[in-house]
Amino acid sequence: MILPTRRLAGWVASLGVLTAVAILLPELRLFALLGDAVLAAAAVLDALACPGLRSIHIRRLRPDRLPRGREALFHYEIEHRGGRQPIAGSILDTWPLSFEELETPPRFAVAPGEHVTLPAKALPSVRGEHTLGPVFVRLESMLGLWESRGKVDLPEAVHVDPTPVGVIDGIRRVRALLRQQGARLVRVKGRATEFEQLRDYVMGDDIRSVDWKATARRAKVTVRDYRTERNREVSIVLDVGRKSATRFQGASKLDASLDALLGLSRVALEAGDRVGWIAFAAKPVLEVAARRGIAQYSQIFDATRWLAPDRAESSLLAALRHHRATHRKRAFVLLVTDLPDPVSAKRLVPALAALARRHELLFAAVDDPERRALEEMPIRTADDAYLVAGARRIRRERLEVLADLRRYGVRSMDVTPDGLSGPVIDAYLAAAAEEAF
Repeated sequence: MILPTRRLAGWVASLGVLTAVAILLPELRLFALLGDAVLAAAAVLDALACPGLRSIHIRRLRPDRLPRGREALFHYEIEHRGGRQPIAGSILDTWPLSFEELETPPRFAVAPGEHVTLPAKALPSVRGEHTLGPVFVRLESMLGLWESRGKVDLPEAVHVDPTPVGVIDGIRRVRALLRQQGARLVRVKGRATEFEQLRDYVMGDDIRSVDWKATARRAKVTVRDYRTERNREVSIVLDVGRKSATRFQGASKLDASLDALLGLSRVALEAGDRVGWIAFAAKPVLEVAARRGIAQYSQIFDATRWLAPDRAESSLLAALRHHRATHRKRAFVLLVTDLPDPVSAKRLVPALAALARRHELLFAAVDDPERRALEEMPIRTADDAYLVAGARRIRRERLEVLADLRRYGVRSMDVTPDGLSGPVIDAYLAAAAEEAF
């Protein structure tokens, strides 16, 4: 589709004024007619030479997988495939609703036979598979009097992955904890150890830890570090029922919870612990058997990246029964869910207390940030008063249930989705330092 530009409209308006003046001043009629003829001829020739979409080829370059909540860089390769004149214009991509456009592609000019690459940036906020739409193109004519507009269909599926949080700081802290617990040990009789790393010899190291082959190769005294193989297990139980779909900062509570729990998984695996997952709604929907090693993290990541909120109401009792049947040894159990209504929540207390006697249990209740915001909302009308009173009543009921859990020996916390990562990593490191599991 070829459309006139503002430049052509400006020239037409200017000549229209000149023609109006020429009606009053006959001596200007010749100039007005000449101007009209020149503009008409230029407009016709420029329209005939206006490039079309067939003159270019557009290709979108992007990563296969995008991290949620992180800036994503896209590139557009535009190749000149027709005509002898340079082509100038601009493009505009159509993003999924959950993508925020941060930077649009700049205006381009490409010579015949050449190609240019344009950058663009977007911020995906919702995990899962998304479809990228067509790219809208605007090509300018040589004189800038016309522009050719159209779209190029580039349907592509892009997957937005979770973004683990707290990993770097958590790994630093867990390594410090391992050093404090004497994790770097020479193999001794009766204790299984595994190799960790090579490092330079320092005063006080056991001479039996020297790696003589590495010493000869590096021309400096080198020792082998070992860490004790531990039989600790971390079991993550995540609620993916109806309430996990609650929206928070453009995403769901489940998205934020996955970011935090994947971070904890990476930290626990770095400590040498075995990590397993259970995701449940009305019944368990996903289970990853507990194993140790960095390869286990890839298995957990690939299994959980496809998790989506279930429409069913969650059954915490069913999840607890499944966990009791499949986990015999003591473990650090992190249960991430939301509290049901007060009556149902109180019925769960005995079951959670029984689980806490067998395992080191941490109950994390993920609250609704919007409900918390209502507690502090200024009251201007009667409706505002009802909303604030209701939000504060729910808050009191939640605190009462959590207090009951603590009285029965269940460690619990009430957090928002964005505040989950730090407290759960702190609790895990505290339990590991106490050898609680």
